[in-house]
Amino acid sequence: APVQSRLKRFTQLENNAFDDWADLAMRKPRANALLIILIKHMQDGNVVTVAQSLLAKLLGCSVDTVQRAIKDLVKENWIQVI
Repeated sequence: APVQSRLKRFTQLENNAFDDWADLAMRKPRANALLIILIKHMQDGNVVTVAQSLLAKLLGCSVDTVQRAIKDLVKENWIQVI
């Protein structure tokens, strides 16, 4: 099989970022859950293209809650929205 098909997708994180991530989880649990979902669904180039309504369904919350979580993640430089 080609090498590409045998490789598993993985995410790297600098060790010092874990403290910041733990802090986010304590302060903003919904933003933390959203971050995990976004990381899980990243495509090549660390890109995720998804409707906020689908994110709300995955998180079991409203679109308004997703929008607040996105604002929190952007404000704290976890994600960039384009």
